[in-house]
Amino acid sequence: MLKRLSHKNLRGLKNNKHKLERVTHIVGDNGTGKTSLLEAASLLLNGRTFVSTNKKDLIKTNEKEMLLMGAAEKANGQTTSLSLSVAETTSTHKANEKRISQQKAHLENPLCVVDSNIINVSSGAPAYRRGLIDRAVFHVEPNHAKNHKEFKKCLTQRNRALSKGRVQREVSSWNEPLSLAGEKISRARQELLSQAKPFFKEMTSEVLGAGYGFSFIRGWEEESYLDCLLRNEAKDRILKNTSKGPQKEDFKLLCLNKKTKKYSSHGEEKLASIAFVFSLNMAIEKRKKTLSTMLFDELESGLDNKAFGRLLKIIKTFKNQQLITALVHHSVSKKISGKIIYPEQK
Repeated sequence: MLKRLSHKNLRGLKNNKHKLERVTHIVGDNGTGKTSLLEAASLLLNGRTFVSTNKKDLIKTNEKEMLLMGAAEKANGQTTSLSLSVAETTSTHKANEKRISQQKAHLENPLCVVDSNIINVSSGAPAYRRGLIDRAVFHVEPNHAKNHKEFKKCLTQRNRALSKGRVQREVSSWNEPLSLAGEKISRARQELLSQAKPFFKEMTSEVLGAGYGFSFIRGWEEESYLDCLLRNEAKDRILKNTSKGPQKEDFKLLCLNKKTKKYSSHGEEKLASIAFVFSLNMAIEKRKKTLSTMLFDELESGLDNKAFGRLLKIIKTFKNQQLITALVHHSVSKKISGKIIYPEQK
């Protein structure tokens, strides 16, 4: 649990300190800084924000540095002091006064985020879904980041050789290391998705009814990725890049074996997308034997009362810490008891 959060020079917000509880509602009108507080919690815990592409975008106008501070408490009662400073060119993240890398912070403080982009799980670009899976896999597969780095290096070199029309030997020299890293990435994704599947089936049955599922789309058809690279080399030479591999993988949410994007309403798509994120999180928690911190940004938007009521029944069973933003007229703070914070503008 993130027990305390203080912020200085965070966008347009007044510098403030907050005590957080297991359920904390952040309530206000549009533009009051609700999401900014949620971003601050995300940054402080695991070093990344789920909204801004650049941390420095969070610095208040005409200021040179933003500072976040707080304390997180683990299940055993151990407390860790956290701080993160962001300037124009540098950022420093510390745990108990020692610098911590974004990768380590991500591993130690898992987050489950449901924000305004959640519908992209169903109808967004494949790159969004690959990123979602990979961030989840990073928590449970220690070598996933290393495999990604190796794959990216080999893919860049092979694509360079293809784009410049180099001889076959130079292109082929990258096939084996590329295939080794690529198959490890794909297997790790498939394994976690397989573990999430029963959670997804159970959850969608409760909020949407029977018939929902998802399928993984592997980035090549052949038995091995190496065979695929060899078979597609002529095509890759024409395209001047590597046409198959984990960089092309995807998954699709299904209802009665049809894509939810085409078959379901917007509200049903959102519920299915949320259920998928929850199921991934439950698979992670089962493997890590730890609870994540859940961040919900305007969870109620886009759902009718009945759909939202069904979703709340599931959320109420979670033991996780939940930080929930809501508009003033939303009902979530009345339906899930917790502390209420009203962001203050300077």
